[in-house]
Amino acid sequence: MPDISFSVIYKEEIRAKKCIWAFMNKCFQQMLTIKTPFLNRVEPYIGYV
Repeated sequence: MPDISFSVIYKEEIRAKKCIWAFMNKCFQQMLTIKTPFLNRVEPYIGYV
């Protein structure tokens, strides 16, 4: 019996980690899309320094 409950907990943990990973990935993608125009403006200046 403990084996079954452990596997259920393990599956739930993996599912939770996938949700967190997906959420972090989404946030990161949004950050990139927001930063891209800013970086395009700043990079030429950084290149000269």
